[in-house]
Amino acid sequence: MEKWITTTDQTKIYYEIKGQGPALIFLHGNSQTGRVFQKQVAYFSNFYTCITVDTRAHGKSFFEGERLTFQKLADDVIEIINHEKIETAYLLGFSDGANIAMILAAQEPQRFF
Repeated sequence: MEKWITTTDQTKIYYEIKGQGPALIFLHGNSQTGRVFQKQVAYFSNFYTCITVDTRAHGKSFFEGERLTFQKLADDVIEIINHEKIETAYLLGFSDGANIAMILAAQEPQRFF
């Protein structure tokens, strides 16, 4: 299911949700989009609620600001899962996505695995 959220700083972020079960968030690398995980989502959506995010300035997401930081990208993920009322989630990321995952896990270790 295609979804959008407008963050607290009014940036429009695109994400998709497929499947059901525990939440599994896929975080792509620089110059990629959530579509890079198509094959993984096709499999894991049988067991998990798979969430793919197009981070700011990537894919269908917007970014009008001057400075893009990993912290801001992590904050966007928090806004998405709060909006979706997800209490805990597994993280899977590579490159920039791995950096975002590390920030999320360090900030809220009780929430992210």
